[in-house]
Amino acid sequence: MNNATHFVIDLETMGKGPLAPIAAIGAVCVAQGAVVDEFYIRIDLQSSLSFGLRPDASTLQWWLRQSDEARREVDGREPTEHLSPALIDLRHWMLEHASEEEAHVWGNGSSFDNVILRGSLDAAGLDEPWQFRHDRDLRTLLALYPEAKNVGEFEGTKHHALHDARHEAKQLIAALAMHYGLAWGSYADLRIVRQERDSLRAQLLSQQSAPNIEAQGMTALTRFAIPTTPGTPFEGSFYVGRFMLNAVEYALIVSPKAQGELDEAAWGVDGATSCNDGLANTQAMATAGSDMARRMLALDIAGFTDWYLPSRDELELCYRNLKPTDRKNCRSFCDGDNPSSLPAGYPYTADNPAKTTASPFIAAGEEAFEPQWYWASTQSGPTRAWTRHFNDGYQDDAPKDNALRARAVRRFKVIP
Repeated sequence: MNNATHFVIDLETMGKGPLAPIAAIGAVCVAQGAVVDEFYIRIDLQSSLSFGLRPDASTLQWWLRQSDEARREVDGREPTEHLSPALIDLRHWMLEHASEEEAHVWGNGSSFDNVILRGSLDAAGLDEPWQFRHDRDLRTLLALYPEAKNVGEFEGTKHHALHDARHEAKQLIAALAMHYGLAWGSYADLRIVRQERDSLRAQLLSQQSAPNIEAQGMTALTRFAIPTTPGTPFEGSFYVGRFMLNAVEYALIVSPKAQGELDEAAWGVDGATSCNDGLANTQAMATAGSDMARRMLALDIAGFTDWYLPSRDELELCYRNLKPTDRKNCRSFCDGDNPSSLPAGYPYTADNPAKTTASPFIAAGEEAFEPQWYWASTQSGPTRAWTRHFNDGYQDDAPKDNALRARAVRRFKVIP
């Protein structure tokens, strides 16, 4: 444990239970007896409430008694971030410094910081970036080594998440030094650490030969940070599956039905031909004047704005992995053929694919695809485009002026 990477987490919340809404996250990374990095973000309270997290009156009253400097960090006067992107940023930051197996996460109290953070991650459909057996309680450690509390005056504003986390990190370093008989650690020069880290990132970006994902508005995640079961809630939406595009692996995410599905939309334009790049197709359609494409690109769901109309192969992946009914699959023409998906898709049999096991996506479920025709963003010709019926998977093309259903998706680059 003395060689582990430690994360000191301090949360400012609007409640005390496991589903308390988080207002701010402060975190400090400690390795080899020194602080090597910090993380701080404020979270929009309304976004937490949208995931079913619940404040309590006593905590709100407690905040009214705190200093104005502390309150301004949690009451919306300072810029905030939506819950899902904020938690994703925290996960990325932690995984940059340590794997799930290496990370030891310290909260101040066995039932507070770690428990509440795990509750928010679960509500957002995200896995915690540490193993449960590496949960640690700073309050217990300081009870064993009370001398470690004496690390000097508190610097900053009390109940500011990062300021609290910095002070607690000093106490952790002192307590672990006493426990292991090590030399006292000290704060590293964070400016130098960050300059070295940013320099390395710049070098890696300059060496990339793959398409410029960031310029396309996409996000990259490590393989173990993405779900593997279709229909799993993820970042306020739902995981579908994996596919390849230009020799790069992506994870496909489908939008919540209430926010990302159009019940009557016409294709209406010419010029979108890719079988597996729905984003490029949707952008081309929008440029050509498609109202449906423009509506897709304008979506803002769970804090993300990179939605698009799925390509032919992406739409097939949605049917294969999230089939809503137990009806026999259509087996005509090339139904099921999908060279882009991982694994590659082959023509359907009567019973393969089977009905999804993700209950929200089963027919009549709140996220289920309707047993109707859905548009793909891939045209079959100047006046027709590909469609798929979600009752039996039948793939056909239709006149572009037909009014059919459409469901928005987004994607992530998968980092090995």
